[in-house]
Amino acid sequence: MLPFRDFLLEDETLTDDPPVPPKLNSWGFHMMIDMSSCNKKMDDEDDVRAFFDVLIQILDMKKLSSITIKRVDSEEGRGLSAVQLITTSSITFHGDDVNKCVYLDVFSCKDFDRPKVLSLVQKYFTPKRISHKFIYRDAGPAASEDGAN
Repeated sequence: MLPFRDFLLEDETLTDDPPVPPKLNSWGFHMMIDMSSCNKKMDDEDDVRAFFDVLIQILDMKKLSSITIKRVDSEEGRGLSAVQLITTSSITFHGDDVNKCVYLDVFSCKDFDRPKVLSLVQKYFTPKRISHKFIYRDAGPAASEDGAN
């Protein structure tokens, strides 16, 4: 059993946003979450690693490689950054330890349960403010080699 499994309730919904209608022929699904005034877990490598493990499990995704977690300490910013390649794309995490903010992106060509993602991040990082956006990724039809569509 993974740590923090109790952070997710099966039928919990944390958003009043209207459902995003399915887009036919979209290539991928991209959820961007911004959180502020997060708890200290956002700046602990072991906690971030455990968060990714739970997130990947509840979304029924598969890791393509080991997670990469790096601490940044420069004039441009401070905090943890993490990238997890999954078989259907990637999940990225950027934490700002000065302002206690987290920026999380889940991008996958496989659709996923967005309310579960919101539930987990809210319970795990306990942000005072959370906002999110969801978009369909679609580059359009491929151009032919002669330049015509």
